[in-house]
Amino acid sequence: MYRVADPFGTPSLELVVPTLERRTSSIVWEGDTLYGIQGANLDPPQTLVTIDPGDGYVSPVGTSGATGIDPEQVGGLTIKNGVMWALQNLHAGELFTIDYKLTGGPEPTATFVRTTSPDTIAFLSCGLAIDPADAQLWAMIRSDRLLGSDIGVYQLDETTGQLTLMFDLSELTDVRGASGIAVIPEPASLALLLVASLLVIGAGN
Repeated sequence: MYRVADPFGTPSLELVVPTLERRTSSIVWEGDTLYGIQGANLDPPQTLVTIDPGDGYVSPVGTSGATGIDPEQVGGLTIKNGVMWALQNLHAGELFTIDYKLTGGPEPTATFVRTTSPDTIAFLSCGLAIDPADAQLWAMIRSDRLLGSDIGVYQLDETTGQLTLMFDLSELTDVRGASGIAVIPEPASLALLLVASLLVIGAGN
């Protein structure tokens, strides 16, 4: 597990944990807790875990983990309004929710929601993220031209499974191996927030 140092200057990877116990396909932060999906069909049990980013210590959230989902094929995890979403690479991008807070019982379970593309289209890789500003789900998907792009960035409507191509990255060969995606608030918005804060402070004086 690596940390990206100086991401807006001269990015470099810093090794944080040399080896996790099992294959970990996706991670997501929820507050101060780092969650991950571990395991594979040939490496049971399939497990939802928490990971200590300091020493790599892994704690299973439940004894059987995220059942019903192939963790090796999870391309992205994200959390929206207290719901954990997972997008799988195979089977036309199957979308799941994961009961990571154990509200439904003693063990976390994965619930199939819907496929996000025609059954004939298998995702080669995918990532999932949420825009903190409006809770819009975004996906980076590498597939084939039937989906509109060899690799592209899509808006994902979790209520319908509709994928809307926003950025076609097919000509950028350097990103063909990319599977992760994150949404960062644009600097203009941050500047506006800063100005607003200054104005509020000034009014208070």
